[in-house]
Amino acid sequence: MKVKQIDTEEHNQNVSNVNHFKEILILVSSIFGFVIFLYWASIFAVDKIVDGLTPELETRLFNIMEKYPTKNDDTASNNNPKFIKAKKVLNSLVEHSSLKGQSYRLKIIPGKDINAFALPGNTILIVNELLERIETENELAMVLGHELGHFHHKHHLKNMGRQFVMGFFSMVIFGDNNPVSKFFLGGLDYTEKSFNREQESDCDIYGAGLVVKKYSHLAGAFGFFERLKKGEGVLHKYFSTHPISEDRINKVKSFALANGFSITGELTPLEPRPDSL
Repeated sequence: MKVKQIDTEEHNQNVSNVNHFKEILILVSSIFGFVIFLYWASIFAVDKIVDGLTPELETRLFNIMEKYPTKNDDTASNNNPKFIKAKKVLNSLVEHSSLKGQSYRLKIIPGKDINAFALPGNTILIVNELLERIETENELAMVLGHELGHFHHKHHLKNMGRQFVMGFFSMVIFGDNNPVSKFFLGGLDYTEKSFNREQESDCDIYGAGLVVKKYSHLAGAFGFFERLKKGEGVLHKYFSTHPISEDRINKVKSFALANGFSITGELTPLEPRPDSL
């Protein structure tokens, strides 16, 4: 008779056959996946709420623009011809837009950044350096039309909502100032940059549409982008909230081609020609 040898470890009730590392990995992945789902669900909810805000309610809720330092405002800008021209062009573009009937404030802030911002309360801030680099009224109209695009799509409010949700999830779920929180925020920040680049492209198209309505062509609308792209590096598209200028130019040109818009025409100077006086 043979005696069968029993593996004591196989039949030991105190030894588990379960892979604990695998279980922990599944648990952590499930929790992280659920958090990501809650995050995007919250973003979706915020976007829906923002879409339901009326311009009047937005203005009442976010009447905060006086907190920003300004170089010029509606009563102290008579010595800046470009600012006066910008106000006239802005008002004209609004009349051609889906935002007709609304009032927008234009302000200049000091600085060397080439940028402009659409802020709650129907306010557009232009960094002085950008305004100084504008060469034609057509370029100016493209810049202002782009900013009006943010109001049309309500990007300014949606971005505020996204920042709030991102900060809330980072602080409440992961805690403040820890490696997991920083990793989470880093991943979301990269995602947000991609989202912001899509927003900027959408606003370029919206602005180009307004330029065509005002001037009947897109001549001059690319001049500003042409000068910007000279200072952009190869990594700009990965780490910037704006698309590279070459891509912006090509996308607007494709938009013009698809809609039969001309990209040539007479440019309008920022100041009246002497013979037109």
